[in-house]
Amino acid sequence: MRSRRIKQAHQWRLLVTATIQINDVTVDLSKSIETPARNLKGDSDAFLATLRNGRRCSTALAYLDPALARPNLTIVKEALVTRIIVEKGRAQGVEYFAGGRRLEIARTDGEVILAAGAIGSPHLLMLSGLGPADHLKAKGVEVVADLTGVGQDLHISPGSITGWVKDPDAVYGQVALKFDDAVTEFEESGGGLLATHYLDVGAFMSVDPGEAYPSLQTFFYPGISEFFRTDGVPDRRRFGIGGYIGRPGSRGSVTLASGGPLDPPIIDPNYFSDPNNLRLSIELVRKDREILNEAPFDDIRLGNATPDTGDPKEITTFIRQNASPDGDR
Repeated sequence: MRSRRIKQAHQWRLLVTATIQINDVTVDLSKSIETPARNLKGDSDAFLATLRNGRRCSTALAYLDPALARPNLTIVKEALVTRIIVEKGRAQGVEYFAGGRRLEIARTDGEVILAAGAIGSPHLLMLSGLGPADHLKAKGVEVVADLTGVGQDLHISPGSITGWVKDPDAVYGQVALKFDDAVTEFEESGGGLLATHYLDVGAFMSVDPGEAYPSLQTFFYPGISEFFRTDGVPDRRRFGIGGYIGRPGSRGSVTLASGGPLDPPIIDPNYFSDPNNLRLSIELVRKDREILNEAPFDDIRLGNATPDTGDPKEITTFIRQNASPDGDR
């Protein structure tokens, strides 16, 4: 993606002159979206990715592997933490299943750091008796501390739309159909399906006049992205634009299905409890449809992008039927 910045009314506006490369097919959007009316605003930059030397670099590779020889580090694999041990008002350790069978306890005189994500962390806290007292009692969990905010205030933003590929062979060519073959190709050549994170072009977009920060973010992706693998096979039928609301006003929740640690929690995204979330989601679909339906995509797009409508009521139905999280906070 190439871009340039201009100063307008004391704010930066990004005019994207994007050339998207999908395998051997080039889609030049420059003439279509280089206009202030698009209201694309922000700084030109690259997508961040956890990579090292062209390979995915996980937290384990970056931080644990270099420290494996340290005497004060013990790594337990195939473990499931079931409870934080709280004694005398302080976290003293964790209880966990080792190897999926044995119940073990690890204690510390220092800190217990909980880093299980936006879903796992509140789930584990509530299993440990730290959460809304009435809810914990209803699930048979002994209350250690009545913390009404645990499991609340979940931020999730939904949405993506699809363009269907006219000629998959011309756009994507022949790709490794099996994941194991994709791994082998990457290991041998550094290329293939696993050589990219697929998010190559994106933009921040404003909706309302005078916004200090853009309301929406959008990004282009090909259908052969690993996260669209269907029944074990890369999806060569589609390409699309995904995105989310930058500051969603709706708040969801994570609650206990039971007091059992092996039962997954109940996740209520509550996407549209704030009416503004629905309004912004409609605008995101409208803007993304507009981009995918631009003339430069005509050579590869089959018909119009889905949903093939500009009617707010029909877009609302589409959003409610297809909403799924792009990220949680």
